[in-house]
Amino acid sequence: MEVTQEMITALLMLNDKELSEKFVQIAAALGMSEKNAAANTAKFRGMLTQASPADLNRLLTSLGADRAEQILKAMDGEKS
Repeated sequence: MEVTQEMITALLMLNDKELSEKFVQIAAALGMSEKNAAANTAKFRGMLTQASPADLNRLLTSLGADRAEQILKAMDGEKS
């Protein structure tokens, strides 16, 4: 599975609470503080508005298969 423009658009259509929940899941997959992730939802939204699918796929490739899969599941609405 790869990041698609549809996935990015779907995330951007979420309200702040829903996007924060997604970002917390992604942060957990990265080993980041969930509290810090929730506090930085606006920054995450801003990053998403500027990122292309190719940008995000390059980032995911650099993280390794397991982490990338967890992040993709969170972005696509699946629970890991």
